[in-house]
Amino acid sequence: MDATTISWSFSDAADYARNHPLAQVYVVKIGHSGIPISKWMAGGPTPDMYAAVKANVEAALLVVGGAKIAKIGWWQGEADAVAGATTYVSDFNSVVARLRGETWFDYTTPIIIMGTSVPGGAPYSTFNITLAQCAAEEPDVRKCVFTSQLPASLWDTGTHVHLIAEGYYQAGLLSSKASRAVQQKFFIDPFTGQYTLTGGNLVKGFTAALAINATGTVAGFQIHGIDAGSSSFAIFSNQATAGSGTLALVKSRGAVAGANTIVQNADSLGQITWRGYDGANPIPAVTISASVDGTPGANDMPGRLAFSTTADGAASATERLRIDSTGALIHRNNAQVVVDANSHLNFRSYTVATVPSASVAGQAIYVSNGTSNKRMAISDGTNWRWPDGAIVS
Repeated sequence: MDATTISWSFSDAADYARNHPLAQVYVVKIGHSGIPISKWMAGGPTPDMYAAVKANVEAALLVVGGAKIAKIGWWQGEADAVAGATTYVSDFNSVVARLRGETWFDYTTPIIIMGTSVPGGAPYSTFNITLAQCAAEEPDVRKCVFTSQLPASLWDTGTHVHLIAEGYYQAGLLSSKASRAVQQKFFIDPFTGQYTLTGGNLVKGFTAALAINATGTVAGFQIHGIDAGSSSFAIFSNQATAGSGTLALVKSRGAVAGANTIVQNADSLGQITWRGYDGANPIPAVTISASVDGTPGANDMPGRLAFSTTADGAASATERLRIDSTGALIHRNNAQVVVDANSHLNFRSYTVATVPSASVAGQAIYVSNGTSNKRMAISDGTNWRWPDGAIVS
């Protein structure tokens, strides 16, 4: 069939066949003009369009020896637009739920929703908002094809409600592209402009997502660059206020996306890690990490920040400095408070018998058992000395 006679569904199938030359493509076409969505609903008025779909699909699968359908195209809504339907989105969800009760319709089956006429004016043009809302309910599997992309010349010259043959041909190409977008798990919300990637990884500059450590963890967003520019990521904030851009790392104990389950003490809230390849794997050199530092509650989130570095000859970072929830500055993996919450300077404590080497001059320590109120000692490069100059003994 050529563009003067081809229908939307056959155009869609033909484009799929062109992109999958080894595949056998079958089309089950069930059409009836002027039918509202209520005739697809359970217990709805006759004719029972859902029953017609079910009977035709199952008969076709039996003939071709198939078990599942690859996608469903939905071009319906003119009657509901004229009637001013207010429950269309929930009704559409009910139809989808019925379909998912069939063995031949998986949850991930793409659902392509074709838009109503824009050149035809209201109520058809405005009903596209409702159809787009149907798609936005499940952006990972539902796509709305806006027929406004098709010029007025491709619509009938009377009411501009229906397309001519060339228009249906072009509409089929659009719906085929929308199907591929479902397979790629990519969605653009037509109202907010929000981009959603519901599966896989987003990779720039390379053909595959690489692991970020020796254990095989793969980052969902990656930039692979060959110079400073292509290896950089920038946030520009342009606002006539004191505000600026924000890079937020947010942690929840919820097991699904969108959950807001409260975190617990010592939970890691996120980290920034600098790694270098050792010839085979990216090994951590420096890490800055944030954790919960106490029992959290409503509007209460105590936190700490830790700075870690990897020693020469090692392959993992060790905490060197910490700022806890009280504001205290702590050194050596939480071993020594350097500055406490009251801004008091703290020296590492020794006894006279355990003072360390004084070979580095200018160091200060606290000697817990110093005599005559002598407690602080300073190294001179050879000995530890009390403030009066006497050698610590």
